[in-house]
Amino acid sequence: MKDLVIYCIGNEKIIRISEGDGCNLSQEDINNGYVDYLYYDVFDPQDIQDVEDGGMILLEKPIKEEFDCAGDVSRRVQEFAFLEYQGTYFLSGIDEWQEYVRKKEN
Repeated sequence: MKDLVIYCIGNEKIIRISEGDGCNLSQEDINNGYVDYLYYDVFDPQDIQDVEDGGMILLEKPIKEEFDCAGDVSRRVQEFAFLEYQGTYFLSGIDEWQEYVRKKEN
């Protein structure tokens, strides 16, 4: 999965979501049945240079089996990070958001 960058409509945050490569699962994670994970970073749209929050979501199935589409990934990460789904606008990348902010400021 290529990095996924989303704008959360409800709380106006940017999230970058990345697929784990498997090397950060501990033996305890593996013993508990986890086989894959997602990383996520949360940014304020006005300052995307600094990460506000982030983490790792452990999965009991490989990502390709756990999720049918990018929207499912977005929903899971938002529910984990914010305890509820905030709505999503998909971005092609952080550069697209920076360009949007520059245009809005001018």
